[in-house]
Amino acid sequence: YCNAIGMSLVTIRNAGDAERLYTWLPIARRSSSYWIGANMLTTNYHLQWVLSGEETFYETWAVGEPSKRDGYCVYMKPLFPGEKTWYSDDCHKEHNFICEHIRT
Repeated sequence: YCNAIGMSLVTIRNAGDAERLYTWLPIARRSSSYWIGANMLTTNYHLQWVLSGEETFYETWAVGEPSKRDGYCVYMKPLFPGEKTWYSDDCHKEHNFICEHIRT
């Protein structure tokens, strides 16, 4: 969906980005899950950002994640500020998504 409207799944580069994203989400939607722009499709469980192809240096996995049995794409479930909320999942499963403008 993001690509179809000229955007990309969100990149979270650091704790500041994560905090801004958390405060941006409406309180009622914080219990939902959202695809973010990271995956492990080509890097044998080394996380990389879809847009740039760069390896991630900021990660905030939930306990027990990433799980090799669940999948290679990453979603977040931002319940509380500062909580470790990233999970791996099958890339074809349904989650909400957060898009960002592609910086040129």
